[in-house]
Amino acid sequence: MKLINNIVFITLFILLTFIASSSFAAQNIIIKDTPQAIDLAGKQRMLTQRMLKNYVLLAMNKGVASEKQQLEQDILLFSNTLEALNNYTESINYNIPSDNVEMYWGMLQQLLSTQPSKIVVTELQRGLDTLLEETNRYTVALTKRSGQNSSIIINISGKQRMFSQRLASLYFINLLGIKDKDFQKKLDASIQSFEKTQTKLEQYSRNTASINKKLKQVSLSFKFFTDLASGKIKNPMPLMINLNSNAIMQNMDKITKEYAQSAVKPTWGQSPI
Repeated sequence: MKLINNIVFITLFILLTFIASSSFAAQNIIIKDTPQAIDLAGKQRMLTQRMLKNYVLLAMNKGVASEKQQLEQDILLFSNTLEALNNYTESINYNIPSDNVEMYWGMLQQLLSTQPSKIVVTELQRGLDTLLEETNRYTVALTKRSGQNSSIIINISGKQRMFSQRLASLYFINLLGIKDKDFQKKLDASIQSFEKTQTKLEQYSRNTASINKKLKQVSLSFKFFTDLASGKIKNPMPLMINLNSNAIMQNMDKITKEYAQSAVKPTWGQSPI
């Protein structure tokens, strides 16, 4: 019992700390260079799945005040980041359209702001998965437009953040009692993509000791999901799913930022391709 209480305390502390940093970021988004822009564009992918995850947790009555606050902060963060990305790409003459992202986001904000309920989840999942596809297209386009090989590692590293939240949201929707005929297909694809990218990141020749250390921590947290998918874990606690998904996300966020900070910076105001 003491161990469970300690886990709950640690989890809530981590969540509240991350919410505080997200709140600050939502109010102070200043994009200084293209590697940072790719990092933030990639983070939009993660937000689509984290918003879904927290909405479902609240619909399950498994969420607490921190999930409700984080959902509200992520709605604000997505809007502010989108505006900052548009301002930055226009300032350096990168003609990357975000019309589809803006269109789907405009429609989904109202759904996300409703009282969380099971009846909304299916439609919300469909909409946020479409928004995920559009934010991924935008991030890939920005990555290619930069013309720098160092942008590629930022993009694929950032995508791991999204998979951490996608895995959790898939399980939570299933636990809520919503039968998605494509659940296993989506789960298998997410796990396989994560494993493939993790191998690429671990083999990247420019990794620092700090990055390698965090990648090992990510692998340990990810093992929870592979054990869950293989049936080694029979009755997963929502708390443990959330704990491991957030541990992966936070480590990958730090790793992606480090890649962005050390990346080659494209020439201001010019497109190299």
